[in-house]
Amino acid sequence: MNFSLKQTYSEFMQEYYLHDHMEPVIDDTVSTPNQFYLPHHASSIGLSLSDLLLVGLTIQQDLFSIMALAMTANIAMVHRQIVIVPTQADLQRISWHDDLNSEIQIYKFKTVTYGTFLALRTLYQLASVEEHDFSKAAMILRREF
Repeated sequence: MNFSLKQTYSEFMQEYYLHDHMEPVIDDTVSTPNQFYLPHHASSIGLSLSDLLLVGLTIQQDLFSIMALAMTANIAMVHRQIVIVPTQADLQRISWHDDLNSEIQIYKFKTVTYGTFLALRTLYQLASVEEHDFSKAAMILRREF
């Protein structure tokens, strides 16, 4: 077992929980048609989920163009700042236990999960929706992200 990898992944999962980005499912015996369990586990193959997914449209500028913004804004966990509709959280369930001696717990994510593209797309949509009242902010969102 790669103990360093296990420790890092455990810390990652604990961070999700401590930031209130996921919550335990209270009654996992109730089945609803809107449930989905996300496959997840730490991997030592050197690839991320983003490396394995199909690439969609590029809606953000190249990294060099947005570096000034990144230096002045806190964009850590940007995809986890988008809260999903609570009724949709069961579509982002996972099972997890920190060690082999603890019981497996079912959790559901409360925010966009592993989705930087979705975060960027949300900002782009926000710019479109609010352009009427906030034209300058909409222009900046489109240009800087």
